Amino acid sequence: MLSIPVTVEQQTELESSLMQEGCLEPIITWNGFIIDGHKRYRFCMEEGIEFTEEEKTFSSREEAVSWVCRKRLLHQEKRTAAYRYLVGKLYEAQKEIVREIRKKPKEQREVSLSDCGWVSVRVAEELHMHRATVEEYGKYTAYLDQIAEKSKDCFAAILRQDIKPVRHQIEEYASFSERKLRELCRTLPNNGIPADSTEKLRNRRKREPAAEPSHEIPLSVGIKEMPTYDPDMELNGLTLTIPTWNMAITRVMGKTEQATERAKQHLSASLKQLRKQIEEMLEVIDHG
Repeated sequence: MLSIPVTVEQQTELESSLMQEGCLEPIITWNGFIIDGHKRYRFCMEEGIEFTEEEKTFSSREEAVSWVCRKRLLHQEKRTAAYRYLVGKLYEAQKEIVREIRKKPKEQREVSLSDCGWVSVRVAEELHMHRATVEEYGKYTAYLDQIAEKSKDCFAAILRQDIKPVRHQIEEYASFSERKLRELCRTLPNNGIPADSTEKLRNRRKREPAAEPSHEIPLSVGIKEMPTYDPDMELNGLTLTIPTWNMAITRVMGKTEQATERAKQHLSASLKQLRKQIEEMLEVIDHG
């Protein structure tokens, strides 16, 4: 998944910041899916913290992946497992974009193939590293994705660096069966979770919904599987905003006595207009 696993300490720091300062960055969406801000979204929903959303426009899944990888790389330390993984994902996404360009007739290409260049060279120049390193990270990412398909816990443990396999070990782990990967993770104390944080994580899991739908983009899906038009995009986007309105209304209901009459009248007029639009929307949905 695009959402990179974090340590308990990093999660605690994020939650503390959100509680003290609020959600300062918008939740980024594309085609009704959250592509940046999964952890902030979930915590804000749990704690009733207001947040804003920003819808991005990309022509393909690989462009969306590239954007997220570049953003994530700005906040990752170099040479960490997460950094290598994101570089590999960016490289693979860019290769797929060039493949799609090659398939188009010359007159339909928005950019020339000469502008695309050698993908690993272009990514290396962008990230200030050697071309061979980029290509090696691409292989590293492919092995990690194979591990993720069999054991997401093991995949997360590697990205958090609870497990620190060297190059040949990553390739070996990728060939392991699902059962063998589970056994590997069981060798870690608390499955890679620091002992002093186990109780906190247990309490967090109790508060989480049992079957919360995921809004993350599966990176295993390629451009060929991306529909040219998503009829649910606008509806999904609207659906994401409604929980924020519900939380805001619930908070305001207990504060109306202190408000001025003018503010109440303005809110009342807006709510009546909103109610009218909701009724119209429900009628359209019911008879559409």
